[in-house]
Amino acid sequence: MKKTVRKEVEIIPAKVVVHEHITQHYVCRECEKKELHTPILQAESPKPLLAGSFLYPSMAAYVIDRKFENRDPVYKISSDFKSHALNLSDQTISNWILRTSEVYGRPLYERMWDHLLKSDYINADETTVQVLNEEGRKAQTKSYMWVFCDNHTAKPLVLFKYAASRNGDVAKKALENYKGIVQCDGYDGYNKVNGIIRTGCFTHMRRKFHEALKAVDPKLPKEASASEREALKRCNRLFELDRKAKEQPVEKRLQWKEAFVREDMEDFSGSCKKREKILRWKANCS
Repeated sequence: MKKTVRKEVEIIPAKVVVHEHITQHYVCRECEKKELHTPILQAESPKPLLAGSFLYPSMAAYVIDRKFENRDPVYKISSDFKSHALNLSDQTISNWILRTSEVYGRPLYERMWDHLLKSDYINADETTVQVLNEEGRKAQTKSYMWVFCDNHTAKPLVLFKYAASRNGDVAKKALENYKGIVQCDGYDGYNKVNGIIRTGCFTHMRRKFHEALKAVDPKLPKEASASEREALKRCNRLFELDRKAKEQPVEKRLQWKEAFVREDMEDFSGSCKKREKILRWKANCS
């Protein structure tokens, strides 16, 4: 006979568990009676995650996940714990997150940086971010999050570095002693980084051609914007090839691009050089 399977979904609510570590202490009573030196021996006990704290590893993972993955404010996490009869102040939870990040997160972050700097090709970019209650700065002041990654590898790394400014010294310090290829936009702050091979970004380049096309008077015949249209067409073709390249195994992408992209790239480069004077003139006019 056949069987019928019916499924139901159950949610098991989170619960708070207290782990007690009992450590035995031993002393020789006979030695005491004879007034001999009597050392006190203590059994080994599991070391706490943070010295002087009752924070358990799963609790640390839970509050960090709530704070950064779920974007819950600390007061909300604290409030939820109260429903489990666990009274934790906002300050305690904040300290847990900060100390755990310093003790365990920073060494990992630094190891990841070491690994990133061994890559032969790094992508870099920066974007504005607002920081509230930063010492010595107004909340409306622009801060920057710099992003560095090697997304061409089988296990890509994406690392963030906060800075109060967009000064090129940030990139210089982050990429100190790096000698590979850095792909970034046209921001001249990256010029402060010594010893790198700097390469541009096709997305930013395509945007310039698109802006140039928009600047052409629509009343003019299509021939007036032929250079821009041709450039956009070639850019789109290269983007299409790049998407196909990403379907290849990481270790075969370069070989694939050499076979199927190089010719289009060189042809596009030659086409731009032929139209360089026209494009520069239009850029100045716009």
